[in-house]
Amino acid sequence: MSNRVAALVPCHDDDQVADVVARTLAHVDEVLVVGDAAPPRTRRMLDALGGDRVHVLHRPPPAAKGDALAFGAAALLQHEHPPDLVVFIDADAQHPPEYIPAFVRAAAHADVVIGNRRGQRDAMPVVRRIGNDASSALLSLLTARQLPDTQCGMRLLTAQALAAVPLPGGGFEAETHHLAAATRLGLRIAWVPIPAVYGDEQSAFRPLRDSIRVLAAILAAPREEMATP
Repeated sequence: MSNRVAALVPCHDDDQVADVVARTLAHVDEVLVVGDAAPPRTRRMLDALGGDRVHVLHRPPPAAKGDALAFGAAALLQHEHPPDLVVFIDADAQHPPEYIPAFVRAAAHADVVIGNRRGQRDAMPVVRRIGNDASSALLSLLTARQLPDTQCGMRLLTAQALAAVPLPGGGFEAETHHLAAATRLGLRIAWVPIPAVYGDEQSAFRPLRDSIRVLAAILAAPREEMATP
């Protein structure tokens, strides 16, 4: 029997979200869009996307990507027919939905699947590239695992992985916390090469502020491990 696949798309204020959802629907059974403190114009746009296979939920301010992901994942797992696999994909068109089948195939032998943009790192903005290189190298060192692209938000988690390591909430650093916890518990992690897509979109990621938070999450990983029974 084939796996039931859901996509979770957090959206604060992204004009590309309708196109992302349409492209994603071609590769999954359902899409859950989480309006992450979306302003009124975006909220109306998201509500218009709702249908048989697209569901829209809203959470109040403040906007926080990690909180939106945790909120949406909990809703999916509490569904009457919960998915077997959950794909996380951003609403700003930086993640190509056409690669979802490759993530699903990789999940046959992994608990967590993450996009790997290392093959096109030169396409990243310099500040983002430096931050990603540094965080990936440091978290790899601290976890003794090869983690080539720790900041890629396009991920797939099995329902079992989500149950074993619930998403922690927070901002952009939440994905780093979750990856560190997944490695600590020995979950199987696979990597799928994807292109680095950076255009004119306005990312909610703030390089200085959010990079500091990601770094703090990485440095907390050893302490969290020592505190784990």
